[in-house]
Order: sequence, then C-alpha cells, then structure tokens
Amino acid sequence: YPHGLQMDKIPLGSRIIGVVDAIDAMTSARPYREPMSWKDCMREILLNKGVQFDPVVVETAEKLWKRWEGRRQEEEAVSSKVKLKVVR
Repeated sequence: YPHGLQMDKIPLGSRIIGVVDAIDAMTSARPYREPMSWKDCMREILLNKGVQFDPVVVETAEKLWKRWEGRRQEEEAVSSKVKLKVVR
C-alpha cells in the first residue's frame, strides 16, 4: 500500500472497496474465464481473511452474504427475461 500503510492504518473505505471489488471480479464473467460461484467466492474471501482482506470487513460481508447472493440472483433472472430489440 502507498506509504507503507497496513491493517487499520488503511482507510476503512479502501478496505471495504478491496473486498467488494474482489467479490465483483470473482463473480463476474470475464472474456478469459467464467464467473466463480458465490459459494466458491465466499470460500476464497474467507481463506484470505486477515491475509489479503481486512478481517472486520470480511466478517461483516459474511453477515450480508445471503442478502447479496439473493439480490444477484434476482438481477440475473430479470436480465435474462429482458429482450433487446435490434433497431436497423
């Protein structure tokens, strides 16, 4: 981190962004790979708790996980029903 910041010296917002950005990256489709399942993503986040990710932020994410997963599934269901009309 810039200026050698570690642990709680890193601003809380930055620590939160680090976790949610990783979740988004792992669970989103990329041109070079399929998205990771929510279950596998959660396992990866927990595996790196205190190593790559702030433990307090990960514990809070754990509490919100089912809600996020449900919202993601709802969004995917809605987007799969939306038909785009091609305009020529």
